[in-house]
Amino acid sequence: MIKEAFQKLADEYQTNYHLKTRRVTGIENSTLEIDIYKIKIPYHQHTIQIKYEFGNHNMAVIETTLIPKTIIPNIELTTRSHFSRLLSFKAKRWSIKSSNRLLERTILENLKATQLTELAEKEAFEPIIKGYQKNENYILNTQFYLGFNNKEKTLVPIITFYKNMIDYLDRNYGSY
Repeated sequence: MIKEAFQKLADEYQTNYHLKTRRVTGIENSTLEIDIYKIKIPYHQHTIQIKYEFGNHNMAVIETTLIPKTIIPNIELTTRSHFSRLLSFKAKRWSIKSSNRLLERTILENLKATQLTELAEKEAFEPIIKGYQKNENYILNTQFYLGFNNKEKTLVPIITFYKNMIDYLDRNYGSY
């Protein structure tokens, strides 16, 4: 199903996805097959890079790079685990750190609008989203574990999330 989801994206964005399969030797001559799916989605003058790795770490990494005209505040969003929310009924799903409250609110609204919040409530979808300055670039990076059902349903919402964030960051901080 994940292969079909990547193919559908490739068709929609008129690009190609790449599948790399490797076999690595493990303990006592066992072998482990690792499948790495990669796709680059063009959006305005930016590229959203997506990598889903299955078989070893089972991790997704999504990233884009912007060159802003002004400094964008750092952000870090993590997900509170189901267990910690059970211990505290008032605990919110997301924990976010940034010096800019408007940027925090925009991210939270974007998570809700793209239905990633809903996905996090139904599945063990627990992304870590970081935005940080690196030299003259601003990197927006998302990572999450793929060990849950319906992982193919993360692709379209995460791309929409990135598109919305790129639009917001370009509009408010400019971009070259």
